[in-house]
Amino acid sequence: MLSRLLTIFSTVLLLFFNIEYWRLPWIGGLILLLFFWFVSDGFEKALIKFFYFSPNARTKLYGAFAAFILLGWLCGALIVFYKLTAELLSLAMVLVGVVSQLLDNWATKAKNTEIAEAAQEEVVVIPQSKIYFWAYLVFFVFGLFLLWQYRTGFMIETPWQVIPINYVYLFFLAALTLGGLFFSNFKTKTLLFLLVLQTFMMAAYLPMSHRLFYGADGWRHIASIERVVAEEPLSVQNFADDAGWIDKLNPGLFSYSQFWGTLSVLSRSLDVGLVPLIAWFQPILFSLLVPLLLYEIGSSLGWGKRKSLLLSWFGLWPFALQAAGSFSLPVNYGFVIFLFFLLLIIRRGECKRREQVFLLSALGIFSLFGYALYFILFWFVWLLFESINWIKNIKSVLTGRIIYAMIIFAAIIFIPFIELSAGYAKFSANNIFSSSVQAVGNLTGYYLASGPRSHIIDTGNVFFNQTPLNAFVPNGLTVWRWWIPVLMLLVFSGIIFGLVKLLKSGLVREKWLAILGIGVYTGYFISRYVLIGDHILSRRLDATLALIGIFFLFKAVEKVFEKSQFASLLIIIIGAAAIASSYSLGPVSRAMGVAEYETAGKIWQEMKQDKKYCVIGDTYQLLALEAVSAKKVIGGGFPIDKNFGQPELVALYEDFKQSPNEKLWKRAAELTGTNKCYLIINNIVESKILI
Repeated sequence: MLSRLLTIFSTVLLLFFNIEYWRLPWIGGLILLLFFWFVSDGFEKALIKFFYFSPNARTKLYGAFAAFILLGWLCGALIVFYKLTAELLSLAMVLVGVVSQLLDNWATKAKNTEIAEAAQEEVVVIPQSKIYFWAYLVFFVFGLFLLWQYRTGFMIETPWQVIPINYVYLFFLAALTLGGLFFSNFKTKTLLFLLVLQTFMMAAYLPMSHRLFYGADGWRHIASIERVVAEEPLSVQNFADDAGWIDKLNPGLFSYSQFWGTLSVLSRSLDVGLVPLIAWFQPILFSLLVPLLLYEIGSSLGWGKRKSLLLSWFGLWPFALQAAGSFSLPVNYGFVIFLFFLLLIIRRGECKRREQVFLLSALGIFSLFGYALYFILFWFVWLLFESINWIKNIKSVLTGRIIYAMIIFAAIIFIPFIELSAGYAKFSANNIFSSSVQAVGNLTGYYLASGPRSHIIDTGNVFFNQTPLNAFVPNGLTVWRWWIPVLMLLVFSGIIFGLVKLLKSGLVREKWLAILGIGVYTGYFISRYVLIGDHILSRRLDATLALIGIFFLFKAVEKVFEKSQFASLLIIIIGAAAIASSYSLGPVSRAMGVAEYETAGKIWQEMKQDKKYCVIGDTYQLLALEAVSAKKVIGGGFPIDKNFGQPELVALYEDFKQSPNEKLWKRAAELTGTNKCYLIINNIVESKILI
């Protein structure tokens, strides 16, 4: 024990010196890898002993990920209550090492419990040549080459403005070939490796097609992480004058703290800038872990190795999961962590132990420093599992059914109740029928097929993104789109059939999954379509809806893969087309031009000595300025309302674009309380000092 702790301490000490003095990226990366290799042992042994994971390389990876999560939580707690200095980071890493050693000792002394391996029916075998394996690798390599070849640094509204249409067909062929390989005699390890590659190909199209990254939120997070890296205290500002009790608790700081802490650790350890880190963090993490976790969940549900591979392949389809793997945001990082915890709850169904309760409780408590939605969902999902497990001991059929009905009702109202209680939703006069029609139109892709619409639709983008007209780039799969509603009607029929099969199952974990799905889908409908408000939880449920949807759909078709070669190949072909078409429909997210980013840096250098700021420009230019100034210049220095709106700034900017004049300059100075203002239009900067 002592020798291992000394090894970990020495590693942490080396990393501290690299952060503070040497600043050598490769040395920092190597030391960080060694640290997680050492500390993963204790977490790995706990997973093997208490949750019955197999002792293999994947479990080693999950152990390292568990240590990575814990380090992020500890750093997040420091950010919430103080600040993250190099010394405190080193202390957090030592604590992770101590926890690892304690878990090692605990797992070593705990009693062994053997569990029987479930009988697993495999899929039909379709004879194939090794040429398909090599064909897949050619598609993969050539696809990445195409993405890099067309990389840009200009401002664009969607990656499909620069990515060639041929790449969509290449991606389709790669997905199709991989799906077919699951019916071959290739080893599971080989196919899992190809799944990781395919997921990376799916997620990396954003960072590989642009020199910066897509979306506005990343710039806000960079601004905060810059302050963390600079070892400055941090808080999330609330601009509402009438903040509710939830807002006063500052949930944003808690929700973002783990993400900020994790990226600041990587930035300082690797001595890498935050722009490439934001671009690449989630695509790499998601590609490495999510296909493996989906495979493990399928295996834990008793679906067999090959069918679990197919389940993971199904996960490539929903747009919500594609977006979750492509954008480095706290909600998306939280989804990966939630998926890991979901696996642990399912593994608890194999054989229950007291140690599992202790460890899951610890995970739930520390999740307070993770994304709030998944903190809430974790406790909801786990308590739901324990409740359904308890019902099986009730002998009275009538009593059991009444309790089941009560649990289903509670699951349905769970999300709406929280949003109503917190003031993020309220009842409206919406007609239930019209709300239902809208939900059907969104989820089935009808609005996409009959459009595209001229406006952005932000509800129901679960399986296909409802791309607006200004960002729609047609290809051979989407130029005629009426096949999508037809497919989605079949898909939702399959989801309902799978739900019924799970409800009728005698297995607790399958009933639990069914009731969880009923609760999440119905609760989402009530919150998003019946209630009105900010929907701070339900509008972030798309990835969870997609996850549950593919579980239900797979349950509906799993027997097909055991019996029919023709039907299996037909599903693979249709699935590959759905994956590629969904992939080509999003995201609708602007990427800032490199010139805009550089302009923001130049302005900051000129005004960094000022105490008050006045910058008039569009949203992205001001976000870049917020990032380079490490959150010193927020919203150009103009007032911000509780919904982060800036009506005065927007009106001024529009007026300046029409006809700049002295009156507008004076109005800008009055609103910001300074006599020096900057105006950015079409990346041309004009400044004025008012006397």
